[in-house]
Amino acid sequence: MERDRDKQIALFVGAGLGAALMFMLDPARGARRRALVRDKTVKVLRQGGRAIQDRSEDKPSVFHRRPTTSSKRGFALSLGIRSSIPVRSSLPLKRGT
Repeated sequence: MERDRDKQIALFVGAGLGAALMFMLDPARGARRRALVRDKTVKVLRQGGRAIQDRSEDKPSVFHRRPTTSSKRGFALSLGIRSSIPVRSSLPLKRGT
């Protein structure tokens, strides 16, 4: 039963890839379609690069200072990553008074 399902999926994936190749390699309009896909891809990559650049300009202090344990944790949290790095206090410990 599982093998039949795998064969059906492979058949549909193969048919989809074949149709996409036929669509893109069409002698009559394929060049126009390829140019359109290329232009849209370049546009998306350019927008992504701008978004990354804008994000990095928002937080210049993170990239220009020497990273400490707390700044590594803060940077990870700003990216939505939970860190296992313990938070240390920047205050000195009092030694006997």
